[in-house]
Amino acid sequence: MNNVRLAREWRASVRLPVKAHMPHAPRSRRLVLVVDDDAGLRDSIRALLESMGFLVSTAGNAWEAICEIGAQRPDLILTDIYMPEGDGYELISAMRNFGETIPIVAMSGGAMQYGVEDHLGIAKRLGAEATLPKPFRAAVLVETVDRAIDGRLVA
Repeated sequence: MNNVRLAREWRASVRLPVKAHMPHAPRSRRLVLVVDDDAGLRDSIRALLESMGFLVSTAGNAWEAICEIGAQRPDLILTDIYMPEGDGYELISAMRNFGETIPIVAMSGGAMQYGVEDHLGIAKRLGAEATLPKPFRAAVLVETVDRAIDGRLVA
């Protein structure tokens, strides 16, 4: 299954009336930085998280994300692994090497010859608090973001 098809399937699932099916506590306008080179997926995640009460900023790669973090420190970083011009591994490594404690959630649909679990396992070892294999359900994304921001993730 290729990443384009995974992104299309995930975007289609986000268009469901998620608010009616996901009760949630009020979110005190927490800022989430979404980092993904797929603009459509990035916009879908932004729309979902904003509908759930989050503030959202976006970046298309690791270097854009670092600029965003410098401008406004997010409460959480949600990053794809494989992106041109700076990938998720580089972003996670940079944040942890500089002593940043912002929670990071890595997401991937897998690429090249390795499976998605391999990529996400590497992200965890580099310092991501949580991982999400693509495609994922909207409810799982929101729950993971809530738990990561609140520090309720279990290793």
